[in-house]
Amino acid sequence: MVRFDSSPDQEPIKEPLLRPTHQDVVECERLLEENETQFARRTFCRASFAFIETVVHWLKTLARNTVIAKGMEANSLNVSLISALLDQTARVERTGRIRLEPNMIPFLNHVALVFRTMAEVTGLGAEAFFSNTEWEHLRKALQVRHRITHPKNPEDLTVTDSDMDNIRGGLTWVFNRMVDIANREMEIEEEMKKGTHH
Repeated sequence: MVRFDSSPDQEPIKEPLLRPTHQDVVECERLLEENETQFARRTFCRASFAFIETVVHWLKTLARNTVIAKGMEANSLNVSLISALLDQTARVERTGRIRLEPNMIPFLNHVALVFRTMAEVTGLGAEAFFSNTEWEHLRKALQVRHRITHPKNPEDLTVTDSDMDNIRGGLTWVFNRMVDIANREMEIEEEMKKGTHH
């Protein structure tokens, strides 16, 4: 079982935006250890997705800024990608005015776009990000989140052991990809200091 805690041997999350939702996941783990009830399981699922959504928003901002900076350096902006990474999209009204609306991208597509973009701008193999079982766990965990958030019958509120495995597997995917990206960014920083980065 993967645990998401803040024990002394774990690196604390320093990003202020991520810290509160990560701490919620940690507190839910503690709640589950004390008394693994359906309430605790549903709370863990909700906290996990709040953390994942926060990570995606944070990384999306980094991805968008990096894509813009690299595009300006190369004198070639990828407008389609930048547009997909925006929170809003432009709609043209009948009168010719532009109105901004929320950029409605399905959740998993949004997660994939953000992580793929970060992988590509840092020179990681993006395909490897989506070829393991943890990505499939995230997909299944999202179904659990939808089920407990919009229940149609009492059984929809039950979070099974298999559901918990999927939720933890999805969290593992997010953490591992964050670590992959952070490690690659540190490598790039070192290469730039040495003058070997292209």
